[in-house]
Amino acid sequence: MPPGPDTPTLDNMPSFNARELAEAVADANSALQTIQDLVGVEDIGAARVRFPRGYLRTSHQGRQLFACVRRPLVQTNLGYAAQLSDVLTWLLMRTDLAAIARDMVVKTYLALTGGMAEALLIDYFHGETGWRQTFSSRVTRLLERQKIDKLLSGELKRLWDMRCRQHVFEIPDSEFYAYDPDDHLRAQAAINALIEARSLDAGVEIAARAV
Repeated sequence: MPPGPDTPTLDNMPSFNARELAEAVADANSALQTIQDLVGVEDIGAARVRFPRGYLRTSHQGRQLFACVRRPLVQTNLGYAAQLSDVLTWLLMRTDLAAIARDMVVKTYLALTGGMAEALLIDYFHGETGWRQTFSSRVTRLLERQKIDKLLSGELKRLWDMRCRQHVFEIPDSEFYAYDPDDHLRAQAAINALIEARSLDAGVEIAARAV
């Protein structure tokens, strides 16, 4: 995934940090490959590496992100979903996973964030619209109420269309290179914009770290 405008890179980091980072990455690459060469695909407990601490948000932080959600159970489960989004984003940002394997991680992220968006919309209209209302109709209602703009409306509907490609037997064409890192970034921007819109409408503080 390409870095954002404020993301530190080896070109704009202090030189000592750049050297330290490059050495750490080289060491990690070598160690992980050694583990792979030793155990292959076997499920060996001793080969399990420690996931970096400090990247995944806590359950409490996940619930804080969705303070705009009125129903506690939905808020809690959305917080858990945010932790999964952290795992998927880590894979896309911290590894060189490529080709179909990377695309399937992106697809999983689209399914996840599409479901999160659906939960946010259903919660907003809870008690006002029936369960048979479609995702698209709920987005349109938000647009009509000027809670979101036309651009976000389009991005949310696009996200939902991609999320609906989860039933493999219903997909009408090959998924070979059907997804790419840009889809991840667009989905990330859309879900975060929806969370912000819901938070502003509910009058709650917007979390510093979004999905």
